[in-house]
This record gives sequence, structure tokens and C-alpha cells, in this order.
Amino acid sequence: MTTREMAIWRWVLAGLTIVLGLANMVDLPMEPHETFVVRTVEEMHDRGEWIVPYLNDRPRLNKPPLSYWFTAVVAEIAGDLHRVAPWEGRLVSVLAGAGLVAVTGLLGVALAGPAVGLMAAAIAASSHGVFYYIHSARPEMLYAFWCALGLLAFVRAWQADQPSVRLRWVMGMWGAFALACLTKGPQLPLMLVLALALFTRLHASLRPLTLDLLRPVWGLLILAAVNLPWWYAMRQGVGAEALQHSQLGGSLLRPHLPDGNPYY
Repeated sequence: MTTREMAIWRWVLAGLTIVLGLANMVDLPMEPHETFVVRTVEEMHDRGEWIVPYLNDRPRLNKPPLSYWFTAVVAEIAGDLHRVAPWEGRLVSVLAGAGLVAVTGLLGVALAGPAVGLMAAAIAASSHGVFYYIHSARPEMLYAFWCALGLLAFVRAWQADQPSVRLRWVMGMWGAFALACLTKGPQLPLMLVLALALFTRLHASLRPLTLDLLRPVWGLLILAAVNLPWWYAMRQGVGAEALQHSQLGGSLLRPHLPDGNPYY
């Protein structure tokens, strides 16, 4: 194939991911975790409360709200915000899955060339994880998309020749990681940032560019600007103690060895 043909096929694979996600999206029975998303959006609408997620008349302090908000936008456009349909909850994951396939292909191109980019997109599009989560209203696929987009932005910053262009890509990286935090939390973005910092330190040619490639001060400011307003409003709405003992407060990340479950 020519480079142009490989680029076309990468985008065809992203389009096929959408087609695959749309298949049976309406009739597929919802899993319990999907119903949490859909029902939470309905209750937020019924309450007129878009800061604190509610489920069964109780604050649902498990996940940040970006997935709920995107689902609400889809349901509003469809005119079903009072009763969110399964496909409206899943459409966000379908689009995020197509975005993930596209970003994976672009990462392959940036790191190894068009042929690897096409193979990377093909592997992503045919993977079990993408197939499963594009049929789910859960926020995992959206989370993966933001994290992959942040990784692509880092690679573009690393390859940029002009400082101004590098800065724009670094800002984009932190913006993607900030949106990932607002989707499901800081765990995966934090692991990626630590890995990227280690990457720059292990490569002698990149060590002088470590601060330029990471811009930690700018990163913290972007993370704070995107996440702190919602976090502060949540704290005001449910109280500091309730938030502290919830998943949003990091309860799953604390060791629970006496409970016999060391997983988290």
C-alpha cells in the first residue's frame, strides 16, 4: 500500500468500529453497571442537580461526572432526558472507541511509520476490550480514549522542533489527562505521567527537555482548572466526611487486608 492508502484504511477501521458499536446497541440487555450510568443521569435530570450524581435518591460518590454529562447531552439531543435509552448511554463509548482506534493508529505512525500505524489500528479495532466496552455505557472506553490522546500529545511534543509547537502539544496532553480524571479518576493518568517522566530521564537526548516535555506547573494548573471547581461543588453538596469515605475520596485505593481482599 501507499502511505495515503494506509492512512485511508486507518480511518476506515475507526469507521468500522462505529458500525460495530452501533450493531445491536438498542436491543442488547443492559448490565448492572450500565444501569447505574443511565439511571444516575435520569435522577440528575429529575433533581435538576448536575453536580452531585444521585442513584436511588442517594449521592452516588463512585465516579466523576463527565460520562454522565456526555450521556445527558446525547439524551437531550434525542429528547429522552427524562428516560434515557440504553443506546444513548452507549453512544459515548462507541464514539470514544472509534477515537481510541484512530489515536492508536496515529501513535503507531508517529513512533514507527504508516505500516505500523495501520497494524496498530487493526489490532485495536479487533481487540476484545474495544469490542466489549463499545457496547457498554460504562466510562472505561472514554477513559481509555483520553489517556491515549494524552500519550499521543506527549509523543507529538517530543517530536516537535519548535518550542511553541511543543508547548501546545504539552498543554493538549495535560488537557486530555485532566478530562480523564474527570471521567474516572487520576489513577491511570498518574501512572502515565510517571512513566513519561521516567522515559525522559532514561534517554540522554531527552533529559535536557524533561521540564519542557512535562511542564509540571502548567499541568497542575490545568488539572486544577478542570477538576477542582466540580470537586469543590461536590464537597459543598455532600459534605467533606461523606466524600472522604467514598470511592471519589480514594476509599478503593486504601489497603483492606483485614477484609481478605488485597486487590485494590
